[in-house]
Amino acid sequence: MRPEEKHAVLLLDEMQLTAALDYDPTTKTVFGQPTIPPGQQTECVESTSRATHALVFMIAGLSTRWKQTVAYHLTGDSTCPRTLRDVVFAIITKCEAIGLKIDAVISDMGPANQGLWRECGVFATKTGQVQVTCDHPCATVPGRKLNFVADAPHILKNIRGHLVRGQSFFLPQDVVEKYRLPTNKVSIAPIKALVEIDERLDLKLAPHLKARHLEPAHYDKMNVGSAVALLNHAVASAIRYLVKVGKLPQDALTTAWFLQQVFKWFSLMTSRAFNTAMSNAVPRKHEDAVDFLNEFKSFFRRLTIKKDGQNDIFKPVQTGVIIATTSALQLQEKLLQEHKFRFVLLSRLSQDALENLFSTVRLKNPVPRPLEFKLALRLITLAQFFRPSRSGNYAIDDSVDLTEFIDSRQPSDVTTEVEDVPIEELQAIEEDEMNSLVYLTGFTSRGSQQEMCCANINCAMHARLF
Repeated sequence: MRPEEKHAVLLLDEMQLTAALDYDPTTKTVFGQPTIPPGQQTECVESTSRATHALVFMIAGLSTRWKQTVAYHLTGDSTCPRTLRDVVFAIITKCEAIGLKIDAVISDMGPANQGLWRECGVFATKTGQVQVTCDHPCATVPGRKLNFVADAPHILKNIRGHLVRGQSFFLPQDVVEKYRLPTNKVSIAPIKALVEIDERLDLKLAPHLKARHLEPAHYDKMNVGSAVALLNHAVASAIRYLVKVGKLPQDALTTAWFLQQVFKWFSLMTSRAFNTAMSNAVPRKHEDAVDFLNEFKSFFRRLTIKKDGQNDIFKPVQTGVIIATTSALQLQEKLLQEHKFRFVLLSRLSQDALENLFSTVRLKNPVPRPLEFKLALRLITLAQFFRPSRSGNYAIDDSVDLTEFIDSRQPSDVTTEVEDVPIEELQAIEEDEMNSLVYLTGFTSRGSQQEMCCANINCAMHARLF
C-alpha cells in the first residue's frame, strides 16, 4: 500500500435480527445471545436475553476503494455505550498495529451511537460549542484526534421523515432576508401539489417523484433513493415553474430554495466524482464548496422543525448535520493539507459499503436469525479472498460466468416496421407537458451534441420547435 492508501475510516451499523437461539455446530455452543451488555442508566450489566440486532464493524479506505469487515457483535434492544467505546478503540488499536491510519468513525444517529458520542465527548447544540473529535487512542504525537461523522444518507432520510410527517422547517430571519424569500416556512404542501399535477400528465415535471415517496412504507423509509427523489433539485425547479405560471403561491418558493440547498449539501457530502470532490486543484471552486457547507451548517443549526403550535426543540437531525458537516470539513482539510491528497471524495465518509454488505446478507432472509447472519457474513467476508490454486494442473480460467443464460430468451424473427408519424397528427398536449417536452428535447439534443460534436443538431431541433 502507498502511504495515502493506509488512511481509512471505521464504519459501524446495526442490522435487525429475528431473536432466536440456535445450536452452532462450528463452535458446539448455543448461539444467539447478546455479546455486548445492554445499556442501563447507572451501570452496564450482563444480559441473558436474546439478540435482536447484529452490530458490524468495517474499515474502508479514504484514498482508494477498499473495504474489509473486521468484527461483529450481537446486541439487544440497547447497548452499553462504555462497552461499545472500548470495542471501537480496541478495533482501532489493532488496525493501527498493522500500519493502517484510522482517521474517523462513521455511524448513523441511532441511540447506541449517540451514547458512543457522549462517551467520547462528541456533541453539538443549538447555541453552545461543537465537539466532533476525541483524543486518538493510538496517538503517538500530541494533538492527534479521532473524528466522528454522522452518515449523510441517514441524515437525508431523517430530513425527509420530518417533512412527510407534516412538520415544517422555519428558517432564520436573516436567511429569509438574504435570499429574499417570501416566507420563512418550508412545508410538504407544495410538493404534494406538484405530485397531484404530475399525476394528470404523461410528460411529467418531476418524473422521479412519485406519490409513494410522500407516504413511505416501512422499507421505503430505509431507501435513500426515495429520499433523494423528494429532496431533489428537479423538484425545486418544478415548484419554481408552477409558481411562475400561477399554479402555486409565491410562498412555495421558500420550499424550492430549501430543497435546492439540501440537495447541494447532499451532493457535496456524498461526492463520487472529481467535479464535486474537495480539491485544491481549483482553489476558487474549493473555497465556494467550503463556504457553502459552513453556511448550510449555520442556518440548519438555527432553524426550527415543528408542527404549528408545537414548542421549539433542537432535533437530532440538526445535531447530525452539524457533526457530519463539521467533521467532513476538518477531515478534508487535514487530508489535503497535512497528507497531501490531490482530492477527497466525501462519499468515503458514508456507510454505503456497510449498507451494501447488509443488502447482500438480506438476500436469502430479510430478517435472519443470528446463526443465519453469522454464516452469511462469514461466507461473504471470505469470498473476496478465494482464488484458484496456482499450483493446479491447468491454467487459470478468467472467463466471466453467465449465470442467467438458461433464462435468456431467443431473439425474435418478427420484424416491426417503424413508421414516421407526421407532426400534424400528434394529439394536442397541455402547456405543462409542452414545456416538459421542450426541456426533454433540449436535454437530449445537448447530450447528443456533446457526444457527436455536431452543431447541426442544435440548429435542427430549434428550427423544428420554434
